[in-house]
Amino acid sequence: MKQYDERTEFDQTFQSFESIQFDERDKKEVYTNIMNKIENKPSKNRFSKWSKHILTTAVVAIFFIVGGYLLTDKFIMDQANPTPLDENKKTIQTYLEKEFTGPNEELSNILDNGIISPEFNAYREETYGDLVANFKNMVNLNHILVFLIDAHMNGYQLNPKTIDIQEIEDTQNNVYNYKVEVEYSKGNQVNTATVTGIINLDENGKISMIRKMDGRELLEKINQSIHTTLKEVETAITEQGLELEEPDLPSGNAFIQELNDVSPKAYFIDERTLSIYEFPTVQAREKGMEDFEEKTATMRLVPHETYTNKNILVFYVEGNEETNNKIKTAITELE
Repeated sequence: MKQYDERTEFDQTFQSFESIQFDERDKKEVYTNIMNKIENKPSKNRFSKWSKHILTTAVVAIFFIVGGYLLTDKFIMDQANPTPLDENKKTIQTYLEKEFTGPNEELSNILDNGIISPEFNAYREETYGDLVANFKNMVNLNHILVFLIDAHMNGYQLNPKTIDIQEIEDTQNNVYNYKVEVEYSKGNQVNTATVTGIINLDENGKISMIRKMDGRELLEKINQSIHTTLKEVETAITEQGLELEEPDLPSGNAFIQELNDVSPKAYFIDERTLSIYEFPTVQAREKGMEDFEEKTATMRLVPHETYTNKNILVFYVEGNEETNNKIKTAITELE
């Protein structure tokens, strides 16, 4: 193929302009302008015209294919390697779902037999043990199953309608606000209450503290029909044909001590001590029972019966079987 010599063509182009004086710079500028005009002339080659469109389309297609692959790959990697923030929110979400869902059949059967049982303790630890840093502390602070116990006592079912969890920024620890819209239902009646609070997680991603929890609205709603008065208990017992006598008891009697800031009303039935505690709520009664167990852990107690119903706790010491049955009937049938 003949070698193209741009310099030769450059000189030949300007031979016809000998009568005009051009220096090298002028010649080069004119030649460049001419060549640019020629190169910019629209091509009559239809293939060349369509090839530009095809090339553009191909570039766009490659962009979307590669971009889509990268986005998909990033999504898969994010799912496979969740951030600590994602894991923390998942832990809180799981805890809140457990607190405000149910009670299920298993828990209801356990609660029917009372909360002072190995089965109840095992259920709590199995359900929450992996979520919290200090299980015993969470139990003592009433941060486990409080709402479901009250719901069971009054025949309600709970369901978390919405759960909103937001990280509190500019804090040294893992701290989150939460807000739960909880449905509480009985039969065909369904209502909603809001529970809010703050949850701290430790460096291992476990719940270490729950602060400023406000569930009063929900507790008040589901507890409205489960408060029994001392007068109602006295009436129920006397309707069983039992006589309540005013006793003169020593202050050291284990069955008339203050429990969870509540002092009992004490009586004699058949010369045996009967004490009735009226707590403000079911959870307060449960805390009172725990208080009793702690205070009497090292004592040798005389045989006695314990009865509970809603917010009421009753002790009866060394009674005969007939009297025990009458007291049990009176307490368990309270509405």
